[in-house]
Amino acid sequence: MLSISFLYENIISKNKTGKMIAHFIPFDTARELKSIADNLKGQTSAIKDFHITLGFVRAEQNKKKEIFNSLKLLSHYIEPFEAQIEKFEIFPASENSDNHEILVAIPNPEPFEKVHSLTFDVFEKFKIPIDNGDFEFKPHITIKYIKPGQQVDPLNLKFDKKIQINTISFEGNGLKKTFTLGED
Repeated sequence: MLSISFLYENIISKNKTGKMIAHFIPFDTARELKSIADNLKGQTSAIKDFHITLGFVRAEQNKKKEIFNSLKLLSHYIEPFEAQIEKFEIFPASENSDNHEILVAIPNPEPFEKVHSLTFDVFEKFKIPIDNGDFEFKPHITIKYIKPGQQVDPLNLKFDKKIQINTISFEGNGLKKTFTLGED
């Protein structure tokens, strides 16, 4: 049984300040994904950081309880689902990636788009302030920042393991709770 982990953590970057809500990839799966890019030059993401960002909420300390309760409610609306890496892509270099191209794994988007939409619908009901700025939701897992000039053909990379998602976990500021998807 694998899990979606929603980590409520401070994110301060060039474009966003707030709390990130993300699916964190289970360690074994992340380790296997990392090994795909081990022979490429560049900076590989730490295994513990492999995730799919759902979005951002404003950094308000008094909303922890509301986020916790909204995820509990959300777990009733989402049935367990399978995910699979469909392909690998290279995202173009940008200021946010220190001008490195980015090798990413692209999962089947439908279940993640559903969870993304439901998450923020529920957040609105709980009056949790969403702060996505220019964030456009495209489910992906950052694998490696590719050094300039290195040629990488993402079509040669394969990953066939299916991931069963059965729970939602909330963790933040000393509070941790796991909810089983689809249970009343």
